[in-house]
Amino acid sequence: MKKIMIIAATALLAVGCGSSTKYTLSGTMTDVTGSIEVLDPANGDVLASATTEDGSFSISGEVETMQAYLGVDGQPVLAFFLEAGKLKVVEDGEMVIVKGTPANDAAAEVSAKQRVIEEKFYAEGTTDEEKEALLEEYDAIEAAALEENLDNLYGLSLLQNAAYSMTGDEIIAAYEKLAPELQEMDRAKALRERADILKETEPGKPYKEIKQPTPDGGEAALSEVVAKNKYVLLDFWASWCGPCMGEVPYMLEAYAEYKDKGFEIFGVSLDRSEEDWKNCIKEEKLDWVHVSTVTYWDNAAAKEYGVNSIPTNFLIDGNGNIVAKNLRGEDLAAKLAELLN
Repeated sequence: MKKIMIIAATALLAVGCGSSTKYTLSGTMTDVTGSIEVLDPANGDVLASATTEDGSFSISGEVETMQAYLGVDGQPVLAFFLEAGKLKVVEDGEMVIVKGTPANDAAAEVSAKQRVIEEKFYAEGTTDEEKEALLEEYDAIEAAALEENLDNLYGLSLLQNAAYSMTGDEIIAAYEKLAPELQEMDRAKALRERADILKETEPGKPYKEIKQPTPDGGEAALSEVVAKNKYVLLDFWASWCGPCMGEVPYMLEAYAEYKDKGFEIFGVSLDRSEEDWKNCIKEEKLDWVHVSTVTYWDNAAAKEYGVNSIPTNFLIDGNGNIVAKNLRGEDLAAKLAELLN
């Protein structure tokens, strides 16, 4: 049986597409027998199916999600965009891909280009310098694909991923280039709403108040901490977050150096276990201000600051204005040296 590989260059998200439309998905998968299904990526439900004895199949149904899995006997093996029209499953060497509609054709083209880069990257003898150039080329292909596909679902999916590292203005600029029908989709509207939140938390904007429980059962307000210090680092983190813990040595160093010069840290944890949160604070000797509702991503402050990845931090001055964002590693101490020395 040929190797069936999952193509998942973008996150699979079930997103309503408005009014239902028809699609057909057909093709031949070598040595595959049994049930072939279109699966909802959100819950694995079978949206449509067909039975095959020789690998050939044809499935018809209504578009219900933005993306879906092609499944064999209930097991997802291939991610694709569920668009209205005639979708064709094609074997390309050891890969199985879906073609026939704008988003799927574009995704297949980009995937092929990136596979070539991956082969070069992992080839024996590739130098570190060459790998760095290949990574840049890889990212450039995806960036170009975003600009070229804002009229189809692939472009929207790429924008969803890219938005994690974009400013509010950048998201809005891309959103406004989306085809009108894409702008009306729930996921696109959510991106637009997120952009407005991000614009309100960029450097130069005033901070937003946070008042949440402390580890000792009390309550702490960001405003009280800001009022007592020259600069406050508002840090969104969690004990389960590897990258967050990787920042701890840098934060400890900066805190030791600048605490007596008017610097404080206000940590908002997205932990879901109160015990894990408290133990981490104690074990790592994180002797600054801590608050949390211990509700994971359902933290009101994280939502108000547009936080959808951690670590995320904001440096706030004594006047209550955000002066810097996402100071990582040695950048935190460098910025404090500039401001406090």
